[in-house]
Amino acid sequence: MKTLFVYLLVLSASCANGQEQFDLVMYQPPLGWERSSQENTVTFSKEDGSGNYCVMTVYKSIETVNDADANFSIGWESLVQNVLGTGEAIMQPGSRDKDWETRIGSAPYEKEGIRGAAILITSSKGKRMVNILILTNNDIYQKEMERFLEDMTLLGEYTMEEVSPANPEIPKYEVWMTYKSNVIKGSNSASFFVKLDNGKCIDLIPDEGLLNFQDNPKFDSFTWGEVLDKGREMHLMFPGYERKLGIVSNTKMSYPPRDKVTFYYRSVPVDGLRLDGSYSSSGPNWKSNPNARAIVFYKDGRFENKGGFIGMKSTNTGYQNRNVGNGSYMIKDFTLVLTYDDGDIYQKALVGLKDVDPHKDNSVLFFGEVPFFKH
Repeated sequence: MKTLFVYLLVLSASCANGQEQFDLVMYQPPLGWERSSQENTVTFSKEDGSGNYCVMTVYKSIETVNDADANFSIGWESLVQNVLGTGEAIMQPGSRDKDWETRIGSAPYEKEGIRGAAILITSSKGKRMVNILILTNNDIYQKEMERFLEDMTLLGEYTMEEVSPANPEIPKYEVWMTYKSNVIKGSNSASFFVKLDNGKCIDLIPDEGLLNFQDNPKFDSFTWGEVLDKGREMHLMFPGYERKLGIVSNTKMSYPPRDKVTFYYRSVPVDGLRLDGSYSSSGPNWKSNPNARAIVFYKDGRFENKGGFIGMKSTNTGYQNRNVGNGSYMIKDFTLVLTYDDGDIYQKALVGLKDVDPHKDNSVLFFGEVPFFKH
């Protein structure tokens, strides 16, 4: 195999005419290369009759951490090391262009009798990451590789904030919960309400969470109520019933007032939470249950659903559910967003236990109203 030259690449952040777009990447398809497209990738490949080959794959951007070096490590591990069994990457000098930071690394590989070099180019902006992976075994394709990459354009940062910009008309809210656990019966019971700063409330937490939540007709099916401030008490007035709460502190209320047993707690925000461990709804000692299933979260923003969490969403043809697969996750506005590697997305309300800060203790989390226990 000839020596491969890995060069410094500066991806452009300005557009060129005649390009095609895939997610955040504008590119010029290389002439004479075979093209294949999937939900999360577009690939161009070329080989000759002598066994020389080159495969260039552009991956759909994913939500990750705001650290270009860490993002390269995440991409290298998941796309190269875990797939091809390579060692550590040999790094090239990084570059920066209009807030896009690019890192390049390479390493030789051998798998199933095929030898070559893997070159990973990772570009990061904010918490968004774009990966381009090149596999080749000869530098005869280098000029075409360079032309393809030099013509490439990275578009602006694609973040949840840009897709759903802050709207001052959307009311702020507080999530309150009460939780009872019966060790003898092995039962758990949680109840929620959401208090908005416009004086309204709902007697639950939406199953899909509060991401992009608005006080609008979409939520007409919910049981809406009014919040009345009674000094040392707070009254939630719903159609046909009333809930009276005694104010103990700004994070704790008794139900009913002056009760010493049942309390509602204000939930701590979960924005930006990173998890590291396996979670199951099969009880605190689920690890000893051979039938228990879990969903595994990693600090790098990835997850593996091994049957432990059943996501459900409404589609044009009815309800769709899913309980297996891998992907990336994001936690914001009391919402867990699971983005599977095939592009399938599920949302679920996510709340910590009572007034415990999940950033400090996430041994118990509620996916909707169901407690999940960490191991």
